[in-house]
Amino acid sequence: MLPVGSTCWCKKKHQLLHNALLNVKFKSIDAEKLYAMHQNEEEHENEDLLILDKKKKKFDEFKQILDQQ
Repeated sequence: MLPVGSTCWCKKKHQLLHNALLNVKFKSIDAEKLYAMHQNEEEHENEDLLILDKKKKKFDEFKQILDQQ
């Protein structure tokens, strides 16, 4: 027969293990979210650079037209 305190320790050990597994799950989800956010930011930066390039090209075209006049 187990001592009275050992049942409590088994429950506590189970709870600690359960919490550790939850932390691992949450951390992996957080890592995936961070990676997705990073990719999303990169996509936005690339879109911004494309827009900036288009605006610069248009500006250069207008400048060239004005210079010709």
